[in-house]
Amino acid sequence: MAALILHVCILYTKRDHFDYEFVGTTVPALGVRVLVPFGKQMRLGVIVGYGSSDGSLYACKLIDTVLDLEPVLPANILTLCQWVSEYYQTPLSEVLPLAITKIHRVGKEVQIMQPKLYSLAMAQDSAQQLLSNRAVRQRALLDFFVKQAKPLSKQTLQAAGFQQAQVDALLAHNILSIVSVDPYSALPTKILEMPLTLHDEQSQAIAAIIPNLQAYHGFLLDGVTGSGKTEVYLQIIAIVLSRQQQAL
Repeated sequence: MAALILHVCILYTKRDHFDYEFVGTTVPALGVRVLVPFGKQMRLGVIVGYGSSDGSLYACKLIDTVLDLEPVLPANILTLCQWVSEYYQTPLSEVLPLAITKIHRVGKEVQIMQPKLYSLAMAQDSAQQLLSNRAVRQRALLDFFVKQAKPLSKQTLQAAGFQQAQVDALLAHNILSIVSVDPYSALPTKILEMPLTLHDEQSQAIAAIIPNLQAYHGFLLDGVTGSGKTEVYLQIIAIVLSRQQQAL
């Protein structure tokens, strides 16, 4: 019977992956961290592929521990790392550490913080009957929620002058409810700010680069710290993306 082989990328080994046999009922997903025997040590690795063996060529060591239920590296990030490895002719074991936080590279538990939002859970009239007439700030918080069209974060409420004690009071009365959201869905998907105004030297640099975007051309952007080089990069990238092209 063919054994299930996992391609495990062990960090900082100058190799793309090593093969290990998996014994179990639930096959771990790509991007999940595992502990594997490596020489005389137990090393951390990331599953980057699958294979199979009938045992006739060589015997693989067994996966020792599967550390995660969900991938540390989402599929799109793992694919990006593999592309970077191939494009720059760099072992995958040197690329993956750049995409994994230090605490997770040493095997610590992955904890993805789930942002909390607060939402109005009942009609205003019903909520007002639950609040004391002396609870001025709680009533003000209720009025604030009534005027909003979407759930609000703790930071938004603090910026509006409300304290956590007032939020907790409305939660205790079931006037508010907590809404958990996908942490990745909160990432901005479009430009939120207008680009900065360029000074003359930045404008000259961009004007020199734009005509050469359709083919390879090298440029050296020279300037002291704080002179605005990064803004040149960002505005050139914005132009490239507007043309449905890619930038790294």
